[in-house]
Formats: sequence, structure tokens, C-alpha cells
Amino acid sequence: MVKMAAALALVAAAVPLAGCGGGTSAEPLAQHSISDQVSALREHLVAPREVARMRLGSVDRAFLSYWRAVQYGDAQRAVDTYEDGLRKTIGTQLLVLAIRNASDVYRRQRPRIDEIDVRGKTAVVRYFATTQASGSAVVPLSTTWTRASGVWRIRYHASLDGELRNAAQSRAQINFRPGAQDLDPRAVRAGERAAELQAEYLAAPANADSPEAAAP
Repeated sequence: MVKMAAALALVAAAVPLAGCGGGTSAEPLAQHSISDQVSALREHLVAPREVARMRLGSVDRAFLSYWRAVQYGDAQRAVDTYEDGLRKTIGTQLLVLAIRNASDVYRRQRPRIDEIDVRGKTAVVRYFATTQASGSAVVPLSTTWTRASGVWRIRYHASLDGELRNAAQSRAQINFRPGAQDLDPRAVRAGERAAELQAEYLAAPANADSPEAAAP
């Protein structure tokens, strides 16, 4: 818990906060625009009652709970949804940053679930959504889950590679060339390396022989 709190504190400095400007003549229009944006945003947020409707202990509920956690920037809950080994492979700080950076994409949509395939202690949720990489294009995605002690955890998340790439790249860019318009080659390499971490975890000897190791 202490490590998580420290990671959240470090990440907070890397996530930009929106500011407010002055100008009396623009205030009514700005207020109206903000109100419209808030209303539209609420339409896409996963409500607690939606999660509660799902059967307790089901992977459906775990999936929506994760989506809601990312939407609301609840990085600790979202990170806790991943398998321990995957969290350790990626690193808590990078995973928190990736989740925080991707939250805006999650807030703008609800996932359209296409299929949920449960086989014993393994489940694959296939759905359609946009990602940081796809922009406005809706693409097919999937998340692989494993169950231990009655709790579902994420073993593979299709959009995570891109989210990790963006987070690592942004972090490295700030370190190497803050404020520069062009990407530092070291930031690019950091992003590419981060995008490989999930596959590296799946290919580890402890996971490679398990039936649920392969990404869908």
C-alpha cells in the first residue's frame, strides 16, 4: 500500500491539470459548453448500479468494475485488477501512469461487449471500443482474465501495450527533452520497450505452459 501511494504521488506530477482562464464576455458560452460536456460525459460513465446488476464474482462484473475504475482515475483499484506477476513485470509506477493517461479515452465511451468466453478459471472478454492508438475508430479488443481464490485478475489487456508505450514515451520525453516538439529517440525506445512488457510476461516460463497464457 505504501508503494502504491508513493507511485500515485510520483505520477501526479506527470499528469497535466486543466486550468481556467478569465474573460467575462465568454463566461456564459463557456459555462454552457462545460455543462454540455459534463452531460455527454455522464452518458458514457459506468454507473455503480450497472456493476451491481452483474452477478457477484462474475468476470462480467470484474470487467465493468475495471472500466469504471479507469474512467474515474481510480488507479489503485485498476492496478489491483492485474495479476501480481504482470504488475511486477510492468512496474507499478508505469502502470499507474498508463492508466491515468488513458482515463480520458475510457471516459468518452462504454465498451460494447461482443462475447464472454468462460472456461473454468480462465475467461476472455471480447468487445469493441476506441483506444489511444485508434483515435476515433472503434476496433475489436479483448481482455484475458484468470480466477484465483474467487477473484478475477487481468492477465492480458489488448490496449495495454499502446497505453504503456505512450506512458513510457511521455515520461522519458519529460526527462530527456522537456518542452521539445520532436520526440527524443531515447523516449521512442523507452516506449517501444514498455510495449513489450506484457508479451514478455506471457512468455515467461511460469506462464508459457499454462493454457491461458496466450493472448487471444
